[in-house]
Amino acid sequence: MSETKSAQPIGVIAGEVGWPVVSFPGGHAGYASHPVPFATLLARVLEAELS
Repeated sequence: MSETKSAQPIGVIAGEVGWPVVSFPGGHAGYASHPVPFATLLARVLEAELS
């Protein structure tokens, strides 16, 4: 996860709910700029949540 101040709240929230923070390739528009790696990671994250 990015260590910028704007990224700190998500780290706190994730810690409170016990979920990991997952950084996706390409930032906010990764689905457009890095579609294959983004989709691959998204599928892995969703699969882990369903298991």
